[in-house]
Amino acid sequence: MMINERLFKQKREANNEEETWLITFADLFTLLFAFFVLLVGSSTYDPQKYERVRESFLKTVNEDSELKQKRIDRKELEQQIENLIKEKNLEDRVILEKNTKGLRMTFPSSSFFKSGDAVIMPKGQQILLDIQEVFKTVKYKTFRIAIEGHTDDVPIHTEKFPSNWELSSSRAGSVANQLVKNGFADDRIKVIGFADTRPYIELKDEMEIDEKLAVRASNRRIELQLLYYKEDF
Repeated sequence: MMINERLFKQKREANNEEETWLITFADLFTLLFAFFVLLVGSSTYDPQKYERVRESFLKTVNEDSELKQKRIDRKELEQQIENLIKEKNLEDRVILEKNTKGLRMTFPSSSFFKSGDAVIMPKGQQILLDIQEVFKTVKYKTFRIAIEGHTDDVPIHTEKFPSNWELSSSRAGSVANQLVKNGFADDRIKVIGFADTRPYIELKDEMEIDEKLAVRASNRRIELQLLYYKEDF
């Protein structure tokens, strides 16, 4: 019995300590309320000024609500894309990375193109169609996409592609055209060709031949950077 009473007493004292802040808060609230009453009472009512303050307050509230909704939409979008990748068994064909700009999806070029070509193969078209079903909806119209083409360091010299700059740009453009063909708004897309200037993995002289081949395969890629902020577009 004594144990129960002691525990009860400790609990009650803890509750009392937790509630002491309410007294200070109530006093502060009362003083603030009195201050604003005096402030309003001593001022001349200006309907235009009141309306400006009211509109400014509502605008702030609305912007805050929109920002919270966008955060929710981003998390939902990321989860939907992750679920889709698992559902379509694309784990070995795409790498998802969250960064400061949004969500980056990295695909090996072999999933879209034949060597030295910029025409999307049927399997690549299907991948884009599957991915696009998630983020082309009305709910995500505020998001934009930067499509990046990357090559390895092996030079190319053909009539169609004098260098890796033309190849990487053409591949990124082909992906953009495919997205637009599938219904994605063209004003939400930008295309960038980086050639071999931004390798996914740095190639080193001391690497074995097989390792160099694997690194070059990783560097040949298409990246879809989902942009959450307009200033990054």
